[in-house]
Amino acid sequence: MATPSQAEMLAGLRALIVGLTKHLPTQPLAMMGVPYTGTTLAARLQASVDSLTQVLEARAALEGALQKDRTQREGDAALLATVHEALWIFYGNAPETLNDFGMRPRKTRKPLTPEANLLRAERARATRAARHTMGKRQKAKNKGSV
Repeated sequence: MATPSQAEMLAGLRALIVGLTKHLPTQPLAMMGVPYTGTTLAARLQASVDSLTQVLEARAALEGALQKDRTQREGDAALLATVHEALWIFYGNAPETLNDFGMRPRKTRKPLTPEANLLRAERARATRAARHTMGKRQKAKNKGSV
């Protein structure tokens, strides 16, 4: 049997309380070695209902706040990127000034070694050969016969 959801548990508890107060209001009941009446048992279960209701309301409020936060941050993302870009343009790579804005200077790209340049060119040629990529002059020479 599947575990009931919190909403299902809440509905079940409420139905149990209604049944206890309707059918067994003064009937003595011994539960787990403790004497109860239907009314006192219903009052004890009502505390669980109140607690669970608070949890569900808090969860709904949290979900609403998280959705509002997501929407706000999505709307501000483009503005934030523009502000960062403007600050990099204004101050270049001045680490002290950018640090005041909570930013780091952009890293400069390391120049490739001659071996790395050769490897990059070989890979580019191999990719063009594998994909049969041609320039416009090679394509112009490519004529089919009908």
